[in-house]
Amino acid sequence: MDFDGVVDRITEGSIADRVARTVISEEDETNDRMELARDIGDEIRKIFPKSYVNSRYSTNLSKSIFVTFALGKGTSEWANGIIQNDDAHNTFHIWFKPDGVMEMDASGSFMITVMPPEGSHMAYEGISVPFRKTKVKAGDNKKVLAVVKRNFSRLKDALKKNKDNLGHPEYAEGKV
Repeated sequence: MDFDGVVDRITEGSIADRVARTVISEEDETNDRMELARDIGDEIRKIFPKSYVNSRYSTNLSKSIFVTFALGKGTSEWANGIIQNDDAHNTFHIWFKPDGVMEMDASGSFMITVMPPEGSHMAYEGISVPFRKTKVKAGDNKKVLAVVKRNFSRLKDALKKNKDNLGHPEYAEGKV
């Protein structure tokens, strides 16, 4: 019996099958994550329909969804045309860990820029809106969307509460 010939045929078929299954599963995984990124953007736009939202899936450094939010819709609604000058500019990541967990992280909280109390030496002050680091089992997109909705609803409530004290209140008109 030619043992080497049998091993070559088994290995060749197995490798080709495994590669094909891996490519298909990675494409499905990428499509699911791209869809989740779109759904996250849509969920935020339901709460802030007149604001800037960018939610995208990337594999550059690590598999993740990166979300950028600003109260203003574009450069004409940001102080000096700079997104980082927006009173509610915030970003967060959803990291896809190898152990099958999605981890949402906004570095501890969202921030809102407000005017400081009278007599302060500071130009602006920040108000923290809690955004807890959340771990979700991969594929539990409904839970991710619920967390996004909860956190952006908190942000909207904080903006409403501090509407008259924002750093650039003229850009927040009609948005909170």
